[in-house]
Parts: sequence; C-alpha cells; structure tokens
Amino acid sequence: MKNKKKLYLTEKLKLDDKKIKEHISSWSYETKGQDGNPIIKQKKKQSYTPFDVPKKSRLKGLKLCEYKDKKGNPCGKYFVGNYKYNGVSKYYPLGKFIPGRYGIKEACDDWTELNKKHTNNKGHWGSCPLEAKQKAKIIITKEEAVEKKKEPTSQVIEDYCKAGFPRAKYGGSLIANVIRNRSRYIIGYNLRTKHLAYSNDENGNGLISFKANKRTRIKAPSDWNDLFQKFPSGHRIEKNKTLNPNDCRSIYDDPVLSKTWIGDLDRNIIKDYIRQFKSESTKRDAIECFNLIYCFACDEGYLGVSKKDNPAYKYRPKQDRSKPRHKYYKKAFDKQKLELVCNKADELRERFPFQAELIRLMAITGIRREEACKLWKTDIRWDLGEIVLRPGITKSGREEFCTITGPVKIILEETLAYKKSEEHGEYYRLIPWLYGTAHTKLNKEKLFDKDYRNSDHTRLKTDVKCWKAIREELGWELCTSKMLRKSYGRGSQHQLQGRSDKSIRLMRQSSTEVFDKAYDGAEKEEIKKDAHKVAELFDFIKKKTG
Repeated sequence: MKNKKKLYLTEKLKLDDKKIKEHISSWSYETKGQDGNPIIKQKKKQSYTPFDVPKKSRLKGLKLCEYKDKKGNPCGKYFVGNYKYNGVSKYYPLGKFIPGRYGIKEACDDWTELNKKHTNNKGHWGSCPLEAKQKAKIIITKEEAVEKKKEPTSQVIEDYCKAGFPRAKYGGSLIANVIRNRSRYIIGYNLRTKHLAYSNDENGNGLISFKANKRTRIKAPSDWNDLFQKFPSGHRIEKNKTLNPNDCRSIYDDPVLSKTWIGDLDRNIIKDYIRQFKSESTKRDAIECFNLIYCFACDEGYLGVSKKDNPAYKYRPKQDRSKPRHKYYKKAFDKQKLELVCNKADELRERFPFQAELIRLMAITGIRREEACKLWKTDIRWDLGEIVLRPGITKSGREEFCTITGPVKIILEETLAYKKSEEHGEYYRLIPWLYGTAHTKLNKEKLFDKDYRNSDHTRLKTDVKCWKAIREELGWELCTSKMLRKSYGRGSQHQLQGRSDKSIRLMRQSSTEVFDKAYDGAEKEEIKKDAHKVAELFDFIKKKTG
C-alpha cells in the first residue's frame, strides 16, 4: 500500500499585513518515498501558508495562497479559507491581498462571517460556501434582470410581430382586419407592408403570410427576419403622396422612438408622436398600438413594471370640437331610402353578381361586410333556422348567429341559385364561399386544388363597384355599406318600441351604451317631430291676449 503524501508545514504566518507583504514561500515540501525515507518535492502553481490562529477560533482554516505564472514567476497573493464539507477539503477564495485596500482585517471579517453563516454550534460546516456562491451567480436582482432585457422599441416591435400580434388583455391574436389597421402605425407607411397578407383561422386569430411585390419586383420574404432584413428601421419609407400625404412615420421607423427603450416611454413622448396625424380616430388608433406593444413588453419580461404603469393606458387625446364630425357619423337610411337601395341593388344583379346579394343581406340582417364576405355555404343552417357566424369571422372572436327570417331566406335562396346558372354554376358549385368572386378572376385550372378553393382568392372581398353604381343612379352622395348596419339598428329599435336591450341582441353588441352611442343617430327632422310631440305636455302655456 502506497504511503499518502503528507505536507509538513513548518511555518505559520502572523496576522499582520507587513509580514504578509514580506513573506516568500519556499515552494518546497517534505514527504516520504516508498522506502520510507524523507524526500523534498517542489510545489506546482500554488502554495498555501496557514495563519497562526487558535485552533477553536472562527479564523481556523484561513490561509495565504501564492500563485506562479506559466514561466514560474510569483504573480500574486490571495486570502483563502480552507474547510471540509462532506469529508472533502475545499478552498473558498476571499480576495487578493492589496495593501491598504484588502488586507488581513478584511479577510478575517469575511471568513468569520462565512463561518457564522455556514457552521453549526459544534463548528461543523453544515452548508458549503462555494455552492452558495455559485447559486448567487445564478440568481440576479430585479434591476439586473431588467438591465439584461433592455431592448429598443424597434426590437420589441419585431418580437411582437413574430409573436403574431397578440391581444393586450385576452389570449390569442388580433383578428386580421385589426392587424391590418394596427400594422399601419406599428410598421406601416413603408413598402414592407406591401408584402403582408392577412387572414383568420377558425378560432378568430389573425394570421399573416408573406407575398411578393410586383411593383418593386421584390420576391416574398421567407419570414419576419427576412422582411426586417429587407426593410430595416427607417428605410423604404412610403413617398407616394396619395398613400402617405402627410409623410407619416410608423413607430418602428421613427428615428428617435425606435431607438428608445420602451421603459422610458411616457405620455409626452406619445403626444409628440401622434401630432403627425390629423384626425382624432387615427390618433386613438396610434395610442392603442402603444398599448399593445407595452403590454407585450410586460408579458415578455422586457420591463420590470406592471401594465398599470402603461403610459398609453386610458390615455385619450383631447378632442378638437371645432372640427366637423365624419360625414358618415351616425348616418343611416330611413325605411323609404333603404327600400330604394335594396331595389336598385336587385336591378344591378346582372352587372354585379354576388355584390348585389351581399348588400341586400347586410341591409336586412345588420351583418358586417367583413363577416358576410367570409360566410361559407355550410354556415347556412336551414335545420336550425340561423346563419352561423364562426369565431374566425366575428369581431368579438366568439361564435354568434343571425336568424333566417322570411326576407333573409329569400336573399339566401337567390344567392344559392347561382349553382344552376350557366355563367357561374360551373365554378360556384366547387367553392365553399357563399359569396364567390367574379368568375373572370378565377384560376380555373386551380379549382380542383382544395387549398386554392378554400383561399381568399375565390371569395368576394368588396362591394364598392356596386355601391358606386347605386350612388350614380340614385344621385345620392351619402350611400355606402357603413350606413346599412346603422339603419338596421335604428329600425330594429323602432320596431321593438325603443328597447335597446333587445336591439343589441340582434346587433350582437356588448352593451346598450355602445349601441346608443354608435347607432342611435336620429335625423334633424325626426328630432324636431319628436320635440313637437313632447311639447303637447305643456299645453297649459297659453299666449296672452290683449
């Protein structure tokens, strides 16, 4: 059996900085060979010298460690603490000996504190200081965590886009139309948005795909990284005066805002940004974009604050009362005008197939155009007497329905009759949409491709041409889809004796407050008529004679 190497320590250092400074290790030690005779060996890279302390003192194990470099030259003196934990000898580094800054006093204080913290009443080491130190390196403070995650607003926006434009309050993503609107302020007024296509999944979550831009001859980006690489922050701003008349900048492209840490945003910065927009509605939309980005940053740990500190939360720009309302604000058709619109649309069926039927359905149901255009034939549930509005097409993101009344049944039957028509029947039988696109725009070679049939390429997307013809033939200036839903809301309220609580069910609104604010807009003549009717209560007011 080999004899264990034994280090014979022949010297101990006094607890004195001057002695430590003057001390030079011999770098040799005595041990015994296999024959039992003493031999002298040289120490390698480090040499440990114990301090002269009492055996039962908390300073027991305090040593001075001296190092040599690769060339064998001494390169420093360090204080270490030697202890045994689970039967294994360990060394804890305390600090480098620097006269006047870190000497014996500081080392003794540190080692005493560690001894108190990790030993029991009997002086045994109950925990390992080295393991505790390693754990402390893993755990960082809140401030350190925030500092590590600090990113400019432009980077947060890139991550927000890659995450699929999540909602601020609820789970899931924004719907496609909202993403299209919000992306204008977040990354828009830029040629990069020309490469984005928007759609919804069956659960109402918006999806973004990438497409080529034929005008610039730039192929479709492979992913978001490729898009932002092609169009980095501040580059390829839209210069077309028609598309960007006020030379606006998105948050991502703003030269100052994009480089600002999102934690430094405040209402003054937001105010400065939204000054570039003219209307109150665009300002509110831009503020909502700040709200979305800030909430995302909070959820992802970019900030060490809660959503309550959101500078965009409940912030609304001051309204300029001198500016006139939008020309379509609360505008609606009365019964006579609504009848004229529906009849005129019926006359235009041959010129504008599906568009005419779409307008008539919206008029008698109050369905939004974006919802109606995305109806499938299978959404028509004759057995239930309702049109099912899937979560993927509704504004709320929840499944809703519309009752198939007598007039609705007539319109649906007229629409589905295109199956039998010679001009449209060939392709209309193949596509799933209730309102298909014009057959001239179809790629008939791809009609047997399921993905193509179910895509947006085969459905109706707009009714603007039919509305243009209606306005021209009726000679009306204010005549558009925006007015149909308001007309249905006011008409339903009138038929139900003013019961807004019942009208909101038909309109699929969340509250009577929202309904009354958005849809209850009586014309001047109607208001005057009502005022005269109420005035009858005050017939006791008589004109004085004489």
